[in-house]
Amino acid sequence: MDHEREDDRLWERDRALLQGLLDAIPDLVFYKNLQFRYLGCNAAFLRYAGVTREELLGRDDYDLFTPDDATWYRSIDRRVVETGEPAAVEEWVPFPDGTRALYETVKSLVRDAEGRPLCLIGVSRDITVRKEGEEATQRLNETLEQRVQERTAQLTQTIADLENEILERIHVESGLRLAQQQQRALLDSIADLAWLKDAGGRIVAVNRPMATAAGMTPEEMVGRTVFDLFPPETAERYDRDDREVLALRRPKRVVENLVGRDGREGWYETIKTPIFDERGEVVGTAGVAREVTGRGDAEDLHRQFAEQLEGLVRERTAHLERANAALIEEIRARRKP
Repeated sequence: MDHEREDDRLWERDRALLQGLLDAIPDLVFYKNLQFRYLGCNAAFLRYAGVTREELLGRDDYDLFTPDDATWYRSIDRRVVETGEPAAVEEWVPFPDGTRALYETVKSLVRDAEGRPLCLIGVSRDITVRKEGEEATQRLNETLEQRVQERTAQLTQTIADLENEILERIHVESGLRLAQQQQRALLDSIADLAWLKDAGGRIVAVNRPMATAAGMTPEEMVGRTVFDLFPPETAERYDRDDREVLALRRPKRVVENLVGRDGREGWYETIKTPIFDERGEVVGTAGVAREVTGRGDAEDLHRQFAEQLEGLVRERTAHLERANAALIEEIRARRKP
């Protein structure tokens, strides 16, 4: 008899320990018999159901909850009992104070040592915060994905624009190189001294005869001005001629004495011409200088020009004198009575 009482005390102790453990769990824990009537639960479930432990025992869901909720709970219970497989569902659970929370409920069968089902147990965990976090994370991910897509589209467009710009630049640079090569070939085909300058007087290109006369390579002369290449007095004269061509927007032809870097002196007939862009703006000058045959020939050329000019002046003066005499004679004739 004492042995039986000891077993009862141990059983009561173990049951109390188990109930204490269940009550410490914040999840809703309950268990039912195979006819779906409650055999027990933890404190959290009692608060949810709004009943005492004594009021719960032996009752079913239709005694505790609304018909719609009870029918939903019963459908899950029946599925677990009939299939023998656990079931997990998410459901919005109403509380007596009017609040609702989203719970994840897992229901399964408890079996004896032989595998026979003894009861149905359920555990419901409040996943409201977790679900809200997941939804917030999902929204954030969608927003980030949208931003990534937008940024990717922007970067793709930027890359495409850069590629087009690079291709265009390559095309332009290739065209520029070709133009420079053509320019160089054209300049080098001129036997006379030839050069191109920008509006600031800086050399843009020269041909080899010009570079040879200056004692430099064509590349060395690019970017320089006459002040870098000639004595101040000579440079001033050349620069003055360039500025005159730029200002008057018309060619200028001169015969001038040039002294090369090697000290060799020669007379050259130089023609400087303004260069216009597509808008009609003067952007520089082009020059060609041809050596005349010796100083004497140059002087003869000057003398011929002077004689021609002097002859034209004499002829024009004689013409004016004849016209003036005729006019005087006509006036005298009109005065006679």
